[in-house]
Amino acid sequence: MKFNIDFKKKENLFYLLLICLPFIDLITALQTRFIDFSITLGILVKGILLLIIVYYLFFKCKTKYKKISCIYIILYVLFGIIYLLTKLDGNSLGGLFSECINLFKFGFYPILVIGLLNLVLEKYIDLKKISCILSFSFAVYAFFILLPYITGTGFKSYELLDITNGTTGWFFAANEIGCILVLLFTFVYRLVDQKKYVLFLIIACVGEYMAFMIGTKVASLGMLIVGFIMLIYYMVYKGEDKLKKVLLVLLVFIVGIASFQIGPTENNVGDTYSRYENNKDKDDLSDIDIDYSNRLVNFAVSLLSGREVFAIRVSRVYVAAPITDKLFGIGFNYRPSLETKHAARLVEMDSLDIVFRFGIIGTILLFLPLMYILINILINFIKKKYHPSMRFFRYFLIWGMIVSIGFIAGHVLGAPAVSFYLAIVTVMMCKAAKDGGSKNEDIDSNANI
Repeated sequence: MKFNIDFKKKENLFYLLLICLPFIDLITALQTRFIDFSITLGILVKGILLLIIVYYLFFKCKTKYKKISCIYIILYVLFGIIYLLTKLDGNSLGGLFSECINLFKFGFYPILVIGLLNLVLEKYIDLKKISCILSFSFAVYAFFILLPYITGTGFKSYELLDITNGTTGWFFAANEIGCILVLLFTFVYRLVDQKKYVLFLIIACVGEYMAFMIGTKVASLGMLIVGFIMLIYYMVYKGEDKLKKVLLVLLVFIVGIASFQIGPTENNVGDTYSRYENNKDKDDLSDIDIDYSNRLVNFAVSLLSGREVFAIRVSRVYVAAPITDKLFGIGFNYRPSLETKHAARLVEMDSLDIVFRFGIIGTILLFLPLMYILINILINFIKKKYHPSMRFFRYFLIWGMIVSIGFIAGHVLGAPAVSFYLAIVTVMMCKAAKDGGSKNEDIDSNANI
């Protein structure tokens, strides 16, 4: 049988996948908690999607970016092969398989961005419909935190620490679900554009409150920042019913501030600070040259939740590693040649994890598409081919905030559940830059599925 995908007719499958993503992530979270197996439903589904994207780029794509897109895929595959060859010492087949999974997780974002950009250029997918789906997705994620919150069946946000406040609902990683809610929150505001004010207030306020109940700095500060960005956006909004829309958005922002006061985030930050202040976790930190007696330093590192310790230890491993590991990374598993147990511990800061785990070459390769996009947008702004718009700055600020969260707290660029939505926001940012101040909005009241 001839294998052929008609992307024009199959575009609805992508929309269906978007609709199903919250449910897939829920099942994946439960699998992770109760089944000790590295291939989850989420990894499987996103892996199949990436294979379809690669197939499209090589055999169906007709854009001017096809050649450069395919070259990037080939380079990443070649890097992956060399990367694995440099990890053969001390790694079992299971260890090498784990390395392959991590190659997939971190490569997912740049490859998906490349694929989606080409698909949008060929008009195979409609960003207006995607915006519509993502506002629905926010409500679904919030519901799966709200229901266990009410029934008392949710999981703690900090399972491994003596911090009892905060819940992830039925999801797994607190920072991941927090980032997802922050990313999707902006799409709820399309209901304001559609003049569905009551529905907007219900979804925005309930979802916002549940995000604060997670109890992490990522979710709480992220929701407040998005709320502030959207408030500014509607304050400079020039459409009809401006005053009503500004007041609604302001009300949601005030609810966010109130939720922050009610929620557990402030107490959790205080608990973390107290743990450092009381030297509770410092018995094995004799190798860390940080003056924890300094209150300012103590507070700063408490915001990193111990990541500074892992960063220092893993950096020492990387610096002492042979040249091949400097170029291609020390990997994610313990290897005898590295001679330390700290080598396999993630820093949980995406920027450092990428540098240490994938090396200089891997870092350049993983950030190359992102740098190309940003430089291309900047050049076109300078040449006045593109014209800055509030819509562009809105997506740019949200994109920048999430990437910054990943650099500081991890769980973004190496977490396909989060980077899937980040890729969509990246594409919308590019589209907004190209559209400039035109009325070709991706959030549109006429967008329906």
